[in-house]
Amino acid sequence: MSEKTETEAPAQPEHPKEDRIVLHAFVVFVICVVGYIGLYQWDAHLRTHKGAWSVTFATDTNNVPILTVSQPSYDIKDVTIRFAGESVVLTNGVTNIVFNDPKVKIPFGEIRHHDLTYQPGVITLLVFNHEIEFIRRGLFINRTEHLWPEATNFTLSPTNAAPPRHKERKRTKDLEQ
Repeated sequence: MSEKTETEAPAQPEHPKEDRIVLHAFVVFVICVVGYIGLYQWDAHLRTHKGAWSVTFATDTNNVPILTVSQPSYDIKDVTIRFAGESVVLTNGVTNIVFNDPKVKIPFGEIRHHDLTYQPGVITLLVFNHEIEFIRRGLFINRTEHLWPEATNFTLSPTNAAPPRHKERKRTKDLEQ
């Protein structure tokens, strides 16, 4: 029989020869990059797959401005807004604007607000003192809602313009950057 001496230390467990921490970190990094790219592509698809608002700026034979709104994904076609009593000469003729870029310039009127984060988004125009807003739910003309199925043809005149909004508040110097 063998006797153990009291001075003998207990056996130490063996560690693996390599931890392979670099390999594990690389695998996690690759999974994160692939996941990020996949989620980014999916979000980009969700943002744009419905398409943007398409608005045609035109005039009739008497130079009366006309807007025609379309959004095929929501079955919105040829909603016409005519501005009776106004006159504009379009040097480029009929212009179709697709609101998929915030830097779009329109032939007449001004863009008061746009939110193109998820298309079609929200577009608010100020045209001949009439506020026109396109949202998924409906068309707002001078802050009055018209649901898209009932919205077809509108004629606006200078006498039925929207009431004035409050003036933009001035920012104080300490808030400006």
